[in-house]
Amino acid sequence: GSLMLVLGGWRLVFDSMLALGGLLAVACYFRLPETLNPAYAMKPSVKEFARALRAIFASRAAVGYSVAVGLMFGGLMGYIGSSQQILETGVYALGPLFPLAFGALAGVMVIASVISARLVRRLGMRRLAHLSLAIFTTAAVALVMLSLVFAGRPPFAAFVLVLAAVLFAFAIAMPNFGAISMEDLGPVAGTASSVIGSSTTVMGAGIGAVVGLAFDGTVLPLGLGFLLTGLLGLAAVAWAERGRLFAGR
Repeated sequence: GSLMLVLGGWRLVFDSMLALGGLLAVACYFRLPETLNPAYAMKPSVKEFARALRAIFASRAAVGYSVAVGLMFGGLMGYIGSSQQILETGVYALGPLFPLAFGALAGVMVIASVISARLVRRLGMRRLAHLSLAIFTTAAVALVMLSLVFAGRPPFAAFVLVLAAVLFAFAIAMPNFGAISMEDLGPVAGTASSVIGSSTTVMGAGIGAVVGLAFDGTVLPLGLGFLLTGLLGLAAVAWAERGRLFAGR
């Protein structure tokens, strides 16, 4: 994105999204056939949609883990909304180095996704998801403590390390949360995926806006945003699992 700004200005960012979206559409059309057996296809109707909604709200796993996804996504959106003020222009004033720092932290999430695919076979989705949520919340506590000790401006290295731990745990938790939320919804998987995806996105965007607007020249609002979303996410998962955390696969 930064390179596109240098090469052609902000309009090139959106032009490139249009071009890449078109390429993906063509690739999906030719390389991604429908996998659903036509016998199980749902007819587009209000009645079928209502049936899917009832199935979603009847599942504790779907509701609890979807809420946790929305909360953690809100923490991420808060970081994205605050990152420029924190890294580029405000707290750490990295200037032109901002894209490198932002990209490196995104790279942590890529690494976490690769590791998650291997760990899930050994630990199971639930243990891995619960562990990653616990790490997310613990790292958020550390970020808040650093903020309080250093008047909202902890040393850059310490901030990046703790933030990397938060993002690493986030990248492991999210796909596993999503998979668990869909376990009971096989017959209405398509509609359920759309409903859960859209609702968690709206929830995350709202929380992220609040965290971003709370920026006060320090990293404390971001730390508090991560901490609150982590704690509430733990509560939602504990409700979904009837208090049995770190159990089952």
